[in-house]
Amino acid sequence: MTALEGARFGETPRFWGSGNKGTPRTPNTLQKAFQAIRKASGMDIKIGPQVLRRSMNSNLLRHAVDRLTVRAIMGHTTEEMTARYYGVSEGDKKAAVLSLPVKQQ
Repeated sequence: MTALEGARFGETPRFWGSGNKGTPRTPNTLQKAFQAIRKASGMDIKIGPQVLRRSMNSNLLRHAVDRLTVRAIMGHTTEEMTARYYGVSEGDKKAAVLSLPVKQQ
């Protein structure tokens, strides 16, 4: 079984832990999972698992996944936690500004 096997839609990869919602994972569990993901993806950059969590959270929200589903996927117990992990990208900011109506003179 590969590290990413079971990561298909609706399934939990074996390295995601016990599946208990909202329970903290140990640093060792997270490190092993992150190393498996890095190896499987071929990433050769130095980032931590927190960056991937924040990216996943932001991408789910950016693609209009409802917030309750995002909370369930991410294991967040509160809306505040989901909001804390949302990163507004430069592209999001630019699109927001460009969407404003321009007053004709």
